[in-house]
Amino acid sequence: MSATPARLGRPQDVAVAASIHWPVMCLSGGSSSFWFCQDETPGWGTEIDVFEIGGKAKGFEHKYHMTLHVTQTPQEKKHWSVGGVWISPWRLADAYHVYGLDWGKDEVKFYVDGVLVRSVENTHWHQPLYLIFDSETMPKWFGMPDDRDLPSTFSVNTGSPAILISPRPMPR
Repeated sequence: MSATPARLGRPQDVAVAASIHWPVMCLSGGSSSFWFCQDETPGWGTEIDVFEIGGKAKGFEHKYHMTLHVTQTPQEKKHWSVGGVWISPWRLADAYHVYGLDWGKDEVKFYVDGVLVRSVENTHWHQPLYLIFDSETMPKWFGMPDDRDLPSTFSVNTGSPAILISPRPMPR
């Protein structure tokens, strides 16, 4: 988890966008995830799942799940989400791919290898969020990993020049 949250907006009301594109290989038989969450903004609970991938999970080898969650707002404590699945023409566990997120004031965009695969209106995701990479077992979703796949691996190429985290001014 990142030590400081990524921030979409600034207190001075200057709108900025965050862009992050990271090379990842999802060899896990369970779930590999790249996501943002927060628990510091009073009254708000939001999450951005850049991806949840079951790279070797049977039936999920080509599925790239992206979901935006709201668990509460100052007006209501109700969980809802806007999810999507992109079906890859290749097995996601076979090689590194660059998964990206452009998190803007008005829109959240998801990328694979530089290609836009989904765009969602940004209605609620304006709070500072923490970046998390994790791998876990989700038996009800991806099933249990095959013993031959243990220990499962999830590789993030942190030394790649493809990594880009750059807040940039946005037009108002």
